Amino acid sequence: MRVRHFPVLALLVLMAAVAPVQSAPAGAIRFAFVSGITGPGAFVADMGRQGVLLAVDEINRRGGVLGRQLDVTIQDSKANPIEAINTIRRLVTQDGFKFIIGPQTSSEVLAAIPVTRELQVVTITTMSTNPAISQQQGRGGNPWMFRVNPPDDAMARAIIKIAISQLGDRRIATVARNDDLGRGATTEFAKHTLGSGGVITSTNFFTSGGTYDFSSTLTRLKQENPQAVVFVGTIEEGIPFVKQFAEQGLKARIYTRGVSITDALYQALGPLVNGLHAVEPYFAEINTPGNREFVARFNARWNRNPVFQAYMSYAAVYMLAEAIQKAGTADNQAAVRDQLTRVKLAGVTGDLVFDVFNQAHPNIYVGRVDCQGAQCRVTVIASAPSE
Repeated sequence: MRVRHFPVLALLVLMAAVAPVQSAPAGAIRFAFVSGITGPGAFVADMGRQGVLLAVDEINRRGGVLGRQLDVTIQDSKANPIEAINTIRRLVTQDGFKFIIGPQTSSEVLAAIPVTRELQVVTITTMSTNPAISQQQGRGGNPWMFRVNPPDDAMARAIIKIAISQLGDRRIATVARNDDLGRGATTEFAKHTLGSGGVITSTNFFTSGGTYDFSSTLTRLKQENPQAVVFVGTIEEGIPFVKQFAEQGLKARIYTRGVSITDALYQALGPLVNGLHAVEPYFAEINTPGNREFVARFNARWNRNPVFQAYMSYAAVYMLAEAIQKAGTADNQAAVRDQLTRVKLAGVTGDLVFDVFNQAHPNIYVGRVDCQGAQCRVTVIASAPSE
């Protein structure tokens, strides 16, 4: 089943053919946002783009940084590690960029870690979740790479605690995309399931992109009859999975990691989305004054609710801007890097600060989708720090 019924994707392909780097306004501080605008995961890449642009607009309206405007160039990595590395090299060696937000996927970031260290470019990733990334950043690793969002080991711990301790789902199967995101997350879900007295009935992988046919996996799940299925993938992959899951008559509870819980999902799945559980470092429904204001601003600009990739990318721009301000220069990337390790951003869900491994620790939330008729929203049922 190809996900052609999903209207956002068609729009993204049309709108996101990224132009070559253009000249920045005189005196502007330049940075690049590198993400898979036209690759698998295009929905969250575009969300990240929108978060970055909102932050740039807000900062510039307040006078910019060091009295200079911010200028961002959007570059499409196609969610491909080789494309991401080539893009970063070009941005730094040919175009003179000193600051990058991105790239997007865990595979891209793991491939980019040695490259960004070689090029000495300040790089802040906002979407990748493989735990190995934290182990290769900061102290003892790449001092130029930072990550704002939490890794999968922290998120697996949160959702498995809910699944086993609160909901009694001890027999769990995993279905994940076959890349560094899926393999890393699956390892963590299995570790925390077994450590909490649960059982992994099977581990299943699928290839991202193209046609999504989950029939063989779903046949196996029907035979195993797990109480819960953890699905690791994007919204583009989650939509056909949930549809085929329902068509096969499976009754297990679905927990997701990476599937954006937002209006686009509700429109595509209708009542099938009711009861879906998800673990993320951000939901638009988090009820804090700061988040309500952020969601209102995001909606006013983009006419949709943000997902975690939008918020983390937005926050990364503010952290970079604060580091440049404290360094007193945008021309010395080493000085900016050193200040970035000290930045403390009062985020909408709590403070964001990097540890000695250049890893931030935002709160983690478990949400349940509740629908009344055609109206669906996330109810946050648990939260925990990601340390």
